[in-house]
Amino acid sequence: MPEFGNSRGQVVSYDLMIAIFIFLLVFAFALSVWQNSIGAIAGEKILYEMKNSAVQISNQLVMTPGVPSNWHLSGDANLYGFALSRRALSLQKLNAFKALDYNSAKGRMGIADYDFYIKIEQDLNKAYEAGSIKSGAEIAINSSRVVSYNGKNAIFYFTLYK
Repeated sequence: MPEFGNSRGQVVSYDLMIAIFIFLLVFAFALSVWQNSIGAIAGEKILYEMKNSAVQISNQLVMTPGVPSNWHLSGDANLYGFALSRRALSLQKLNAFKALDYNSAKGRMGIADYDFYIKIEQDLNKAYEAGSIKSGAEIAINSSRVVSYNGKNAIFYFTLYK
């Protein structure tokens, strides 16, 4: 029978070290892919919310008179709307909206985290603007509608910025 008194056993298994190293590499790669996926999903969610808000707000502004419908007299509205009738805009309501506090208007429209800009073009000229143009914005979502402004066809642009 061989004698083991003076011999030493293998303290570190190189196979085990290689297996742990490969496991850690695969785990780090999977974690990196997971983090990137979460970031992309969060970005898509913000983009979807902004698109949805831009379309809803532009429709609301050009198709409804607002709530109450005479909000332009007091400046206080639960819901802003510029329409005299469907897509025919009221100059009084547009001017009243322009005179409102920008941050207050954002809050009432439910877009306090974003910036907005409204422009109406008629015969390729800017006929009206309100809000704030944000150059260098991370995200800009545009929504446009054909409207009647001052008795003539025009294009209503609503831009939402982040």
